[in-house]
Amino acid sequence: MALRDLIHIIHIDFENRETLAPKLVLQHKWSRKVYKQNGGDAFCVALNNQRYLEPLYQSVIEECQKIYDTPIDEELTKQASYCLVTNKDRNVNGWHSHEKTKWFHQPALTLNSDINVFASSVYYFTVPEGSGGIAFKNDTEEIELMPSEGDLFFFPSDMLHSPLKNTCTDWRISYNINIVGG
Repeated sequence: MALRDLIHIIHIDFENRETLAPKLVLQHKWSRKVYKQNGGDAFCVALNNQRYLEPLYQSVIEECQKIYDTPIDEELTKQASYCLVTNKDRNVNGWHSHEKTKWFHQPALTLNSDINVFASSVYYFTVPEGSGGIAFKNDTEEIELMPSEGDLFFFPSDMLHSPLKNTCTDWRISYNINIVGG
């Protein structure tokens, strides 16, 4: 099966996207200490902003059940989610997958070996021109895809992927939701 056949893309315009985007940039700017302490590049969305994500979570859960037909633990899925904010001065890239991830922002998930992350998803809040896309690869193929604002990508959690280099001054904001089986 071709790599692209394993990636599902839908478009979601959820009402809180424009409200939440500047709040995520602000939280990113306040998270530098967290990045240094945990050795990570992403952050959990602050509790006071979680309510804005509920419509997105519901869309992700519904669509994921259509694609994979697998029970989902909604609470653990929310805990296994994080935000990545990049621009030309702050690029994060590197091949990785999520089936056996160290959840630096949620230590309880790291310690629980029974957690089954079977799918990953990325929602794009903002995708300014020049901000790069996402790459996927396996042993025989590598592809690059360019998302649009409001796109939601689903792919198997063991698929290697990497954000592409951001060359613009504006912020690319993505929200990564790793789907935990129930």
